[in-house]
Amino acid sequence: MFFPFAGVLFILAISGKYQRKFKGFIFFTSFAVSAIVFKASGLIDSITLFDLILGIGAPSIFYLFWLEKSGDQMKSLLNCILLVIVYALLRTLFFHDAFIVLINQAMEQNRQILSETLHDSSKDTELFLESLEKVKSFILSYFTGIWSLMLVMAYYAGSLIHARRSKRDLKHRLFRLPYFIVYFLIFMLVLFFFPITRQISINLFFIIAPFFLIQGFAIIDFFWGKTFTKRRIFLYLMLIALILNPYLLILVLIAGLFDLWFNFRKINIVEETDEDHLD
Repeated sequence: MFFPFAGVLFILAISGKYQRKFKGFIFFTSFAVSAIVFKASGLIDSITLFDLILGIGAPSIFYLFWLEKSGDQMKSLLNCILLVIVYALLRTLFFHDAFIVLINQAMEQNRQILSETLHDSSKDTELFLESLEKVKSFILSYFTGIWSLMLVMAYYAGSLIHARRSKRDLKHRLFRLPYFIVYFLIFMLVLFFFPITRQISINLFFIIAPFFLIQGFAIIDFFWGKTFTKRRIFLYLMLIALILNPYLLILVLIAGLFDLWFNFRKINIVEETDEDHLD
C-alpha cells in the first residue's frame, strides 16, 4: 500500500536533476521501461504496472511540465492532483473486481500466517482476527478514497521536497481553496444521509480531505513559517508530533475546512493593519 507513496517521493525528490529537456525524457522512459520489464518478469501484476505508469509516472511528468511552463508550483501541484484523482476513479471503474480478489487474497494470507503463529484460541487471538476482518471490510469499502488520499499526500510532500531542492517558491502559505467547494461538501453530506450512497460519500471525503489538509498546513506556514525557518527544531518537533498523534492531523484538517468561512489569514492581516494604525 505504501509503495506508490514512496515511488512519488523518490521521483519528485530526484527529478530536479533530470527536469531539463532530453534528460527528463531519458529518466521517465527508463522508469516506464523498467515497470514493463518487471511486469514481463512476473514481479508485478497488471494493476501495479498501471499504477507505476499512470498513477506515478504520468502525473509526475505533467507536474514538471506544468511547472516548467507556468513557473507556478502550487498551480502545477493542483493540476497534478486533479489528474491523480481522475486516475483513481478510472482505476476503480476498470479494476474493481480485480481489487476485491487481491485484497481478499492478501487478507487470507495474513489470516493463515496469524493462525500458524498464534496456535492457541484465546480471546486475544479471536479479537485480533476480528480486527483483521474489520480492516479488510474497511479497505474493500473505501480503497478508492484511501488510495487517492495516500497518493495526493505523496505528491504534496514530494512537491515540498522538490521546491526545497530546486530552490523554488512554492507560495504554500498563500494557498486557499475557492468557496464553491462548500457546495461539494453539502452534496457529500446529502449522500451520507442515504444508506445506499453512504459509501460513495465517505470515498469522496477521503478524496477531498487532502485539500483541507494542504490548506491547514498553509495556515500553519502563514503564521509560523518564519519561526520554523529560523529554528528548525520546532519544525522537526511538529512533524514528530503529527506522526505520533494522528489526531493533530485531524485538527489541521478542521482548520483548513473552517478557513473556507473564516479566512484566518485575512483576519491576521486585518489585525496587523489595525495595530499599525493605532501606532
